[in-house]
Amino acid sequence: MLHRVCPHEVGHAEVATYFGARVHGIALTHKNDGLEAVALYETRIDMPLKDRCTIKAAGPAGEVIAFGRYGALGASVDRQHVREIGYFGDFDLLVQRATSILQTRRTRFDRFASLLKQKIYESDEVRTMEQLSPERLSLARQLPLRVSGQVGRARDD
Repeated sequence: MLHRVCPHEVGHAEVATYFGARVHGIALTHKNDGLEAVALYETRIDMPLKDRCTIKAAGPAGEVIAFGRYGALGASVDRQHVREIGYFGDFDLLVQRATSILQTRRTRFDRFASLLKQKIYESDEVRTMEQLSPERLSLARQLPLRVSGQVGRARDD
């Protein structure tokens, strides 16, 4: 399941970029039962609901591009997030929309998914994300932004 994390999280990040969100990166945490990954991004508060939900459906879309279909585990979390923000339409239509977007950015998607996979498999380093500086935190409070994240889990087997 570990191999699904890379295209899943890169899918979220790449579609978020497409819609003009500010992507901070993908955070990875090793847990006893596997790996937890989250794409970290900020969306504008006035972003249309369908666009925000398409970003959330982009993880399964990344899996569709990489493997021909998406897995139930990651998609269940993304479905839940879509419902929590108020979208009750067809989740698979959102996945199709995100898949179309990723196809137009296929070279970038493949490159970033490959780089993330390489980092996971070849590195035993522990890396941490820097905290936002007080200036950036102050600016973030002033702008109409929404910080979002997608959490995905994969067992390391």
